[in-house]
Amino acid sequence: MEVTTPMDYLRFTVTEEMVLSMVMETNPYTTQTLEHRELSPNSRFHRWAEVTLEEIWAFLGLIISVGLIVIDYFEDYWSVNAMHKLPFYTAVMNKDTLYDSVLFAPLQ
Repeated sequence: MEVTTPMDYLRFTVTEEMVLSMVMETNPYTTQTLEHRELSPNSRFHRWAEVTLEEIWAFLGLIISVGLIVIDYFEDYWSVNAMHKLPFYTAVMNKDTLYDSVLFAPLQ
C-alpha cells in the first residue's frame, strides 16, 4: 500500500474493520443512552442521527489533528475569528458533532 496522504497514514494504522466496529457499537449505545435521558425540548440530541463510517473516519482524523496542532482553547479550532480561523475543522465536522462523538463513544 502506497502511503502518501494523511488519510493513507490513518488507514495504514486503523483498519476499516476497526472503524466499522466503532460504528456498530456507537449507534446502539447512543440510542440506548438517549432513551434513558430526559432531554429538554431544545436539546440538540433530539436531532441526533446514527453515525456513518465516513463520520468516524473524520472524527479520528480530527482527533489526531488536534493532537498535532495545539491551540489553547478547544473551541478555537472552530473559531470564526480571523486570528484563529482554521477552515479545515469546520469543513470536516462541526464542533457539536465532534463533542457528541466523544460523549457517545462506547469506550471500555
